[in-house]
Amino acid sequence: MIGINAKYPIKKLKNVLILWFRQMKLFLLIPMFLFLVGCKEKSEETNQEEQSIQFVPTLLSFQSCFTTQENEVSFPAWFNDSIILERKIARIHREYVVPDADSGEVYTRMLKIYDFDKKGTLKQLTVQEFYEGVLINESKFAYGSTKDKYGFAEVKRLKSEIHYPDHFRIYAKTYYQNHLLYKGVDSDEKMFFVPNSKLWKVLAIDTLFSPGEKDVVVFGTPNLPHRAFKIRNKVEESDVVDYTYSNGGQVIREMSLDKYPFLTKRTFRYEKDNRCGGYVDSLYSGDHFLHALECTISYESIVLPVTIEHKFITTEGAATVREREILKYEYYE
Repeated sequence: MIGINAKYPIKKLKNVLILWFRQMKLFLLIPMFLFLVGCKEKSEETNQEEQSIQFVPTLLSFQSCFTTQENEVSFPAWFNDSIILERKIARIHREYVVPDADSGEVYTRMLKIYDFDKKGTLKQLTVQEFYEGVLINESKFAYGSTKDKYGFAEVKRLKSEIHYPDHFRIYAKTYYQNHLLYKGVDSDEKMFFVPNSKLWKVLAIDTLFSPGEKDVVVFGTPNLPHRAFKIRNKVEESDVVDYTYSNGGQVIREMSLDKYPFLTKRTFRYEKDNRCGGYVDSLYSGDHFLHALECTISYESIVLPVTIEHKFITTEGAATVREREILKYEYYE
């Protein structure tokens, strides 16, 4: 604090005060300038990172493909609709084959058939499941509507030899002002999606809809999730899945599943031709690496995957093929 000294004449005191204010102004401006420069540099670094992937869209939507969402048939967000329409794709055969380590024979584990209309809309999904090459179940699903802006579509089960509940799930929707509710048609499963990022707080979630411990809460939408989890004791998150994007949410970079005591980290790989060449799932227990699963995608016609190979990789680096996916296409004239 500056006090008035009786020894100073008024004029000298005035000059001292003016000099002091100028110095203080300079001291304040310097850190403010450095702060603004730092923010600008950080913003430029962020923008450079965001623009670092010159992404070429392909058929697959990687935030939903190769995840549990493939079994949630009410959300057919597995493919890029514009490519389906542009390439006039009428049907996709997706066969999962497993090599037998002892005999060397290759068995079909599952066959998925996707049927599209001429507008590129999925109309029917057929899933055939096999055991050692023998068909044990066939499920068929018919879509009565196109996807809404969140990725949801009305679907009904046409056929299944396995009594519900099985691993394919159908939901009914209810949309509220601040959240989306999807409830299992044949189960008590509930999923709450919160599109508004201003509400992405656990305390706000409890106030909005008080989810049960088995319910899933997702920050984002079904076709663009950012964080998914369950809630215990109203404020504790469990089974957390995080999604990391680049290019304004257009390119998935990383996914992680924290399911104590294990952490699975999925890192996507982008090739020199700017297409996604696959990903690696690394499993950890604490800081200890356990093993990895590597997915490698081969394309034809630039954007259409034809072979997807899944390999198991040990801590010693040994790789074993666990499964291959073979995709074939039929087209409209």
